[in-house]
Amino acid sequence: MFGIAAIFDCFNLYLAMDFDCTPAVTVATLLLQSLQRIPDVAESRSRQLIPLFLNFMGYDDSSIFSADSYMPEKCKGKQWKAILKEWLNLLRLMHNARSLYQGNFLQEVLTKRVLDDSDPEIQAKALDCLLNWKDEFLIPYSQNLKNLIDVKTLREELTTWAVSHDSLSILKDHRSRVVPLVIRVLAPKVRKLKLLGSRKHTGASHRKAILRFLLQFDSNELELFFSLLLRSLIPGSLQLKMFGSQPDNLLGSFSDIVGTSTEICVENFTWKKANGFIHLVEEIFGTFDMPHISPFLNVLLIIVARLLESCMRNLRNESDGKYPCNQTNDHGNGCSINSEVGNSVNVDECFKEMHLEGHMEQPHSITQTSVSIKQLKDLRSSCIRVVSSALSHYESHEFGENFWGVFFSSVKPLIDCFTQEASSSEKPSSLFACFMAMSRSPKLAPLLGSNNLVPAIFSILTVKTASGSITTYALEFIENLLRLDIDLQQQDEHLVKKVLLQHMDVLIHSLHDFVNHRKELNRLLTPSLL
Repeated sequence: MFGIAAIFDCFNLYLAMDFDCTPAVTVATLLLQSLQRIPDVAESRSRQLIPLFLNFMGYDDSSIFSADSYMPEKCKGKQWKAILKEWLNLLRLMHNARSLYQGNFLQEVLTKRVLDDSDPEIQAKALDCLLNWKDEFLIPYSQNLKNLIDVKTLREELTTWAVSHDSLSILKDHRSRVVPLVIRVLAPKVRKLKLLGSRKHTGASHRKAILRFLLQFDSNELELFFSLLLRSLIPGSLQLKMFGSQPDNLLGSFSDIVGTSTEICVENFTWKKANGFIHLVEEIFGTFDMPHISPFLNVLLIIVARLLESCMRNLRNESDGKYPCNQTNDHGNGCSINSEVGNSVNVDECFKEMHLEGHMEQPHSITQTSVSIKQLKDLRSSCIRVVSSALSHYESHEFGENFWGVFFSSVKPLIDCFTQEASSSEKPSSLFACFMAMSRSPKLAPLLGSNNLVPAIFSILTVKTASGSITTYALEFIENLLRLDIDLQQQDEHLVKKVLLQHMDVLIHSLHDFVNHRKELNRLLTPSLL
């Protein structure tokens, strides 16, 4: 006799039989494609359809107050993007967009969230949807924007479309609305090189062309561009909390960014994102002049400094407190301050290396042990090189106390063994280049007085095995400080003089030792020449 439980099990088996059902993604796609065949009917039912679309985009009916008030966890994945494309195919067939239910908010979502998507196909569909509003400021530039979206026509459009104030190709009344659209279209292409071409150098070349194109905008117009770059660094859970009231102006909350930069840069950075950001900042510094970059320089550099801080901390952890002084990527013994450009890999090579090592399956933050010592050293070298580039290009800028505090505390282990490392280096490091740039600036040179940095560099002249390029660099550093002292001699108590006087004994001893050593070398070489 069957037990009561067994009878119920048999009943449930026949009541709800297991079978292979059509996936929900397929059903949604077919339904949207069906509606695309009757766009007039779909448009007349916008009161029912638009809320469904907004719900799909991560909005809660009870909390819609800005385009950024969505739940990002609902809006990711290949399947979600595939359905988004079908939604956009439907929306662009609704030609009377101004009559759509919640039309203004829908337009805002398409502009601020969909148009700057990393997929050019989605960008093109979003632009078609926006054109249905028939705005006077947009229609004259629709083809230009389409050309910027399409990688095949991008380069030519960057060359031929003049967008500066002087060119007048964008009417004055339209400029405040068109320029943000141009920036939203181009920002994803700057962030992700692979969108610009599959070849190694094609993407980098296109990105440089985009950055040069953006130089036609003034710093106020570029604020959106840098805000969009920073948005990609901030976890979604923090974005609304920090910038919900000003979604397009992250730079207006600089103090908040600095306050949370440890969490942004250390806890939530993947290796790929960290490298991509560092290389992008380096290209920006190599392209943008001071008037264009000035409002954003401190924000970018504090994030670079936090990444450097993270690398140094994790390298110490990896070596169990026996942190090596060397700045090279070599794993052998011995110290070296050689961190040439060749020591750090480019973005494409980073991707390849990660794939070969099996790190692409799950994203890892740079604080996790899955990142190798070599990768940490590569990233450290890149960070220092970017700082060196900034100090060289923008030496009149002061960079802010936050940056200097993080930077000097991060590189202190390297400064502590600066002199001994000179014995095994062939060329000056990027860190040495940072201090060299500071020695040329009346504003930055006084900062060299901390961390025993100046006597460490002076003492390089006493290292008998130091290479000629290293000693030449040290002598040039000394000459720069002496020149500043002369240039500022009208100021009785200027800070550069204090730095020199404080370590004058070390300077005189080092020069004396260097001269005597050179004399001895010349004496030994003279008989052999004869």
